[in-house]
Amino acid sequence: MHSRVTALVMLQVLRLSVFVSQKPTIPESIRQNYEQMEEERTKALIAIEKQRVAEKEAETLKKIAISEAEKNSFVSKIIMEQKLMERKVLGGSSKLIMR
Repeated sequence: MHSRVTALVMLQVLRLSVFVSQKPTIPESIRQNYEQMEEERTKALIAIEKQRVAEKEAETLKKIAISEAEKNSFVSKIIMEQKLMERKVLGGSSKLIMR
């Protein structure tokens, strides 16, 4: 009886190991189609990511340009106010000299 149980257990172990070790064979055409599909999907994802990067770069350049334009505008305004103040001071001092 004990030897029969041992034989059954051994048989089950062999069946299990054969079942686990076997791998399905995928037909070559299906494998190639899958690989081609995965390659195309990867290329599409790369293209989408490149587009996002390009959009972010364009957005960054636009912000830099706006910042530069605002800075130049402020500098020009300050220079103009300085010149006006100088004219007022020089105009006022020339009136004082004439008196």
